[in-house]
Amino acid sequence: MGKPGEKDSLASTNLRLLVSLLCITSFILVLKSKEVAQRTTGLGTVFTSVKYSDSSGLLFLVAADALAAAYCMFSFLGLTVGSLVSGSSGKAGRWAIFAIDQITAYILLSGVSAASEVLYLADKGMPKAQWEAMCETYGYFCHMVTASIVLGFLAVILLAILSVLSARNLFHNFYRRSVYLSKMRHSTLT
Repeated sequence: MGKPGEKDSLASTNLRLLVSLLCITSFILVLKSKEVAQRTTGLGTVFTSVKYSDSSGLLFLVAADALAAAYCMFSFLGLTVGSLVSGSSGKAGRWAIFAIDQITAYILLSGVSAASEVLYLADKGMPKAQWEAMCETYGYFCHMVTASIVLGFLAVILLAILSVLSARNLFHNFYRRSVYLSKMRHSTLT
């Protein structure tokens, strides 16, 4: 059998690669989400288009996907090379990974949530503000954004699991040490 944290380290490394791939795929789907539609009006034919850069929510999703993919890929490579060279990272490294995992998860959750709101408005519209639903006209665009959001939420769930593993990796030594010290105190008192 391997070391106690070896399975967590392997799971953490693989999750980082998977999150990076999900974010890259989500990023590409959003970048490819553009569509031109033809509408016939009383004055003639009008061509209208929609693309991701028309919405600040989708721009934020692109940035969040890029940030999460880059961080997870760099940390994947760093942990892979680091485990081959030294075996494990120090206390400061574990704190940094724990903190950045949390920050990355929250940023990606914010980006996916903002894009979800944009998609909701595109699908349902907002009659009070006289915004019409766009997904009937721009079906391809809405399908691409929907797929990107689903992948983004999967990446957020995996980042949450990754954050739990990072916390366990960081705090399990502290917990084990405090249990050991309390057992030592108890055995010296009796």
